[in-house]
Amino acid sequence: MEDSRKMRSTFRVTLTLFIVFLAAVVAFGILHTRADEKKNDSGEASPSSSASESASESAAPSGSAADSGSGAAAVAEDQLVNVQGVNYIVSGGEAASLFVYNKSAADQYANALNRFKASIDASVRVYSLLVPTAGEFSDSELAKNNSDSQKEAFAHIGELLDPGIVQVDAYDALASHLDDYVYYRTDHHWTALGAYYAYKVFAEATGEQPASLDDFKEGTIGDFLGSEYKTLQLEELKANPDTIVYYTPTSDYEYTAYSTKNAPLNRDLVNAKYANDTNGLYAVFMGGDTPWGEITTESASGRTLLVVKDSYANAFIPYLLDHYSKIYYVDPRSYTGNLTDFATEKQATDVLFLNNATVARITGIAELIDSLL
Repeated sequence: MEDSRKMRSTFRVTLTLFIVFLAAVVAFGILHTRADEKKNDSGEASPSSSASESASESAAPSGSAADSGSGAAAVAEDQLVNVQGVNYIVSGGEAASLFVYNKSAADQYANALNRFKASIDASVRVYSLLVPTAGEFSDSELAKNNSDSQKEAFAHIGELLDPGIVQVDAYDALASHLDDYVYYRTDHHWTALGAYYAYKVFAEATGEQPASLDDFKEGTIGDFLGSEYKTLQLEELKANPDTIVYYTPTSDYEYTAYSTKNAPLNRDLVNAKYANDTNGLYAVFMGGDTPWGEITTESASGRTLLVVKDSYANAFIPYLLDHYSKIYYVDPRSYTGNLTDFATEKQATDVLFLNNATVARITGIAELIDSLL
């Protein structure tokens, strides 16, 4: 009997200790969960997101998988990827390089345009059109915290320009149409629609009535993976390719591009046959970049335009046919003649400098223009 009583007493003690232990475990779990919730609510990254962020920021240094094109892992939304010193914002299946302001580059670019203006006949109208790049308009706080304002950079260049140079505000034209497809998701260029909005502002600055998109024949090229994808090689970009929408002029013209050996190349301003793996699909516009070119139109205006350009102008120039009898372009990256002599020989009545924000980031473009003067 006494043994039975001892056994029951021992069982009760054991049961009580087990219940106390179980209650302690439950209480600890509740407190730990609440602590985690409070930590996340305060804005601190969870361990998993911190690891992801650290991986993405170092995902593409020189020589990495993203650099070599072997296919890097997808980067989470709103992350920075650095490739050879350039930061890219990757978010929601889109990528864009971020702008870092270089005052020296901006100063040199303005000075180069001023030098040209001083070298040319005073009757020649000179225009400056600066194109913002897609990263300027990213909604990501991470992008904003790691880039400088292109609008402010353009304003600085504008302050330095000769008052006789007409400044065309493409920035606001694009900023007011960001709900439209004005930039590619996987390429650094604007779309033909983005170029059209800038063209409208340019036409108005020259006193012309802009042509309607209805005056052009629309076409599309699907599955476009552009320069940002080729640089980053991210699966989330590959899964979200662009569509190139192009607008073919319906008026007659003759277009001759000239190679680096100055050989004439008869081309169309817009033609899907130029879009291939060798040239890149953006080559649908003007067949890609060449040192210079000449376009003869049906326009009776008697005016001649010279465009000093980068590749952004390739989607822009086809809209100009109704406004000029002759259109020439020069690409300072490959042209080697004298720019002032060229404008004089071709009897240019108007000269447009059209370049993207790179001119306020690196000094190379200004130096190339300077070398042509």
